Amino acid sequence: MRKNAPSYSLQARLVSGFFCVVLVMLVNTTTHSQQLKKGMMPVSPDLLFRALPKNVEGWKLKQSKGQLGIGIWVESEVLREFERVPRENDEKQEKPASTKITIKDTAKTKGGELDFFTDFKPGKFPAEGYEYLYLGGVPAILIKHENKELEAQFLIKDRFVLIIVMRDQLSRNLKTWFDKIKLSTLLAIPDEPKTYLPNDFTVIEIDELNPSKSRRYRSNASSAETAGEDNKAASSEANTDE
Repeated sequence: MRKNAPSYSLQARLVSGFFCVVLVMLVNTTTHSQQLKKGMMPVSPDLLFRALPKNVEGWKLKQSKGQLGIGIWVESEVLREFERVPRENDEKQEKPASTKITIKDTAKTKGGELDFFTDFKPGKFPAEGYEYLYLGGVPAILIKHENKELEAQFLIKDRFVLIIVMRDQLSRNLKTWFDKIKLSTLLAIPDEPKTYLPNDFTVIEIDELNPSKSRRYRSNASSAETAGEDNKAASSEANTDE
């Protein structure tokens, strides 16, 4: 039986804390298993940013954020959101057309977004509102939402998950946005040898439009908690590198 198509609220994920870490009630057991498990380390968000468009004619950059932290494994992610600049003859809209583009380095860790591409095979599932297909030679999952959003998830190099969410746009615009991604940047990133999860690592949070909110601080895997604003603030004060 095919799994339900994935659907995310990317805005909520970033606003709620930039990254999801180990649940408090599972810290002791999960962290211990992470320390024994080996995996590849993801690249820095700074490198992922290079694959994203930054200046798009007719569109305003509304968000440009990145993160690196603990999820299922150590993972990094970047997001840029664009909003269409209204033209003189356009009718005024409460919510102008927008596009959110996310790239996530899963470090080839199973159990997350990669699982949606297991046994990938093109096919349409109209009752569920999604479709599996190849776009530009890349496996893609299209999901149509009821709020005028079209979401597309792409698997690149069996490692990077590219997510494009368009609101209030024609479906054909998806190819236009996809072509703006510098796939060569992602394809050139080599796979690294697997390693044990380090006890201490640097958590990275980047806000390119609000640099004062960017920070890097040391975190200890053995004390990882659910990422809330209070927890992050306390961790930052105790482990600031800057």
